[in-house]
Amino acid sequence: MPRLAKKNGNVIRQVTELALADSLFEFSAVSQGKRMFRDYYFLQYLLPWKKGMVYLTIEGFGDAATAASSFEQILATQRWIE
Repeated sequence: MPRLAKKNGNVIRQVTELALADSLFEFSAVSQGKRMFRDYYFLQYLLPWKKGMVYLTIEGFGDAATAASSFEQILATQRWIE
C-alpha cells in the first residue's frame, strides 16, 4: 500500500488503521496527483476480517480529501456478513 500510494502522487494520508464496528479494522491510504493536467486521486482500502479480506482502489479526478471523505461515509454505513 505505501509504495502504490507514493507511485500515484503525493501521499496526503499514510497507511492508517481505523477501528470499525464488529471488531473489524480498516487500513487506508490517500494520494493526490496530476493526470492529464487535472487533479487526480488514488484511494486504497484494505478491509480484513476473520475469513478473508477486501482490497479496494478508487481512482478519479478531483480533490483526494473530498473523495476519501465521501467514500468513507458510505463505507461507514456498510455491515459485513461473513
